[in-house]
Amino acid sequence: MLGLGPGPTRDGLRLADDLNCNLWSWRY
Repeated sequence: MLGLGPGPTRDGLRLADDLNCNLWSWRY
């Protein structure tokens, strides 16, 4: 998962981050 850096992260952003990571994983 591509983190937005240290610090508190909203569940929504975290979920979107997981989806982005999955998309990148599928591409490569």
